Amino acid sequence: MNCKKAKQIDLASYLKKQGFKTGKTYTKDIWFYSPFRNNEKTPSFKIDINKNVWYDFGEGIGGTIIDFIMKYNNCSIKEALIILSENTFPVHQQKKLL
Repeated sequence: MNCKKAKQIDLASYLKKQGFKTGKTYTKDIWFYSPFRNNEKTPSFKIDINKNVWYDFGEGIGGTIIDFIMKYNNCSIKEALIILSENTFPVHQQKKLL
């Protein structure tokens, strides 16, 4: 798997499949309880559904699914791509331009 293909994986579906707890869902974003902190009372981890990127307000960082895998697993890009290629996830549907 290459970076371009990995970035098409739906981040929200990935996190749900991994068992991360969701908070609120809106039209443009989904809030999760941060995967980087235990016992969070208010969701602080936002996924922008249209851009397929995340931002953790508690840590002030964000990025693509690759960035998430690298931080969560403390690994390199190469290792993150291997992790993503070992599993089957829904591909993020890109909006088609008219």
